[in-house]
Amino acid sequence: MMRLLSRAAGGTIRQRASSAVVESRLTCLTTNSSRLAVPHVQRQQQPHPHTCRNFRAGLQKMQSCAAGARRSVVVLAGLPFSLSRPERILKFKWGRSYPAYTVGELQVEVDMLSEGRPACVTAEELEQLLEQLEQDAQAAVPLALQAKQQAQPRYRLPAIANLSLVLCDDAHIQQLNKEYRGKDAPTDVLSFEIPDEAPGIMLPVKLLGDLVISLDTAQQQAQERGHPLLTELRVLLVHGLLHLAGFDHEQGQQQLQDMAQHEASLLSQLGWEGHGLIAAAEAAASQDEGSSQGEEDAYSAGVSSRSNSSGSSSSSSSSSSSSNVGSVQSISTVSSTGSSRPRRKPRVPLVALDMDGTLLDSSSRIRPESADIIRAAAALGVRVVLATGKARPAAIAACCDAGLAGDGLLVSLRTPGVFLQGLAVHGSKGQQLSDAALPAAVVSQAFHWASEAGVPCVAFLGDECATLKLTSELRDLHTRYYEPLAAELASVEQLLSGPAVRKLLFMTQPELVEGLVKPHWVAALQGQAADVMQAVPNMLEVVPAGVNKWAGLQVLLEHLNVPAQEVVAVGDGSNDLQMVANVGVGVAMGNAVDHVKHAAAAVVASNDDGGIAEAFERFVL
Repeated sequence: MMRLLSRAAGGTIRQRASSAVVESRLTCLTTNSSRLAVPHVQRQQQPHPHTCRNFRAGLQKMQSCAAGARRSVVVLAGLPFSLSRPERILKFKWGRSYPAYTVGELQVEVDMLSEGRPACVTAEELEQLLEQLEQDAQAAVPLALQAKQQAQPRYRLPAIANLSLVLCDDAHIQQLNKEYRGKDAPTDVLSFEIPDEAPGIMLPVKLLGDLVISLDTAQQQAQERGHPLLTELRVLLVHGLLHLAGFDHEQGQQQLQDMAQHEASLLSQLGWEGHGLIAAAEAAASQDEGSSQGEEDAYSAGVSSRSNSSGSSSSSSSSSSSSNVGSVQSISTVSSTGSSRPRRKPRVPLVALDMDGTLLDSSSRIRPESADIIRAAAALGVRVVLATGKARPAAIAACCDAGLAGDGLLVSLRTPGVFLQGLAVHGSKGQQLSDAALPAAVVSQAFHWASEAGVPCVAFLGDECATLKLTSELRDLHTRYYEPLAAELASVEQLLSGPAVRKLLFMTQPELVEGLVKPHWVAALQGQAADVMQAVPNMLEVVPAGVNKWAGLQVLLEHLNVPAQEVVAVGDGSNDLQMVANVGVGVAMGNAVDHVKHAAAAVVASNDDGGIAEAFERFVL
């Protein structure tokens, strides 16, 4: 598989023909259930286990190429690298220049391997597929490199391009998928890319890397998409070759569109069926959004999902990955089959996310990788909802900059969610499912005490806020924490004459919250129909008794017909404790309070260190 790499002692890769260091990246396109998604990131420490050629073989290929070149090229067999310490480019002409080759002159070498025992083909059929795909790869590689040359004008076609292509069973690719992506499930294709040479180094031999294709998964996808196995294998081959040529759909929407166009172009030039893996995924997403599920709510369109297991004959999971050993990045996209056959379900149908201290970092912003991975989950058909103490307008404002606010996204006026610590629960179309309010006596008592103690207090009236004195702290609640700017009213009586008060919030220095506000209200609310709740150190909230995020989430799950044991919930504060403790997989952020960590099934990195991405990678995607 990894053709030019050699494994040195200690399990690291140290040599290749064109560069002193091999750094590779694993980029995955998972076609699993309903929409296009975006990447998540892991770090890969181990090299690919199936290296088929060592450094000497690479030198031999360059010597062979030099012998057939149209002008003399000197290859120094004793030099292991094109770079010498301290990474100074060696001044050898052969390392900087060689004749310009055309697509017609490019020689393609394909080493075909088989691993495992694919259940979908006989030994004779496997041999036939190996022969056919060798020919197909020889035809497709020049076009993939030509596409690279068009995208990168300074790129020069090599004299020889070398590829390792492995056909295997689900068990073998599942092992690789687990080792390199941390996903214990089969996938359709893994692409292990060998990067280009360092700037200024252009060699006449290009070792592309390795493609590993599971015949078992490819057969399932072929059946679901209604075309022969060979057609599906060619679609996967083209997609994988474009990854090896340096195309990377996970870099953004434009790159995704470019790669989709190249897939369609290559298939057309080769006279093969299909429009490409990405196009098939997009078509499936469109079909899913036209289904009854999609009509109910664009956010939940095509809620078919993937399982943790290796799958069954009646379901499929499609995921293509490209890898450079060193770091692992993966992008998940639509799966879909475009047929009525059942599809593999995602790991979980629903994820509930706290906001402050969880989805939001310490600057109250959503990190880009968090936004990306939420879209990736949505693309798989996973419904991601908020379970927050914020009012719904505040949640929308916080998600706006990250591109997660709007119909069909994480939050809008027409998407489901749990707000105001579970007081406000909204259903699949944004409709209100629950309503609870504080007793008027508690509200009156709170504002009188706040005035005497000099502690800012604000009342939440659903999607609006009100106070008797708009302090700098309450303005900060609006500007920093996105909550609605509180209207300043003249009296408690005026406040109580309006909409019901859902909750109260005291906001001051953390030491005052712990030393003054919290002790007073824990004692004051004994025997009353209200409880205290704390999400962040500088705030204390008063809510109706028996109301919390877990109670609100239960209302939402019943409405959506989702079992609690199939839910992942992520949080950090005391107000997340019951939710984290009672769902199928409760996840605590690295910055969570200790009792939430103890109640959780797992602890991930902090809200400033990619904890959300880690949680999704481990338990959702």
